[in-house]
Amino acid sequence: MPTVEFLTINEAASILKQDRKMVYYWIKQGKLTAFDRYGKTLVRPEEVEALKAYLLAKHTAPSPSGQGS
Repeated sequence: MPTVEFLTINEAASILKQDRKMVYYWIKQGKLTAFDRYGKTLVRPEEVEALKAYLLAKHTAPSPSGQGS
């Protein structure tokens, strides 16, 4: 199976289970690095996976003691 060098915005959105607009937001915020190739905006799969892990950890992390959820 060949290694994927870049992902399209649609592919990244699908992996992150988010809307395309959120992917563009994260690009604007510097959380993902975008490249323009072949008339498409592309992102690196390792950055998408790292962001996915961060979002999952943030979502499943227990709230600090004494504070509501």
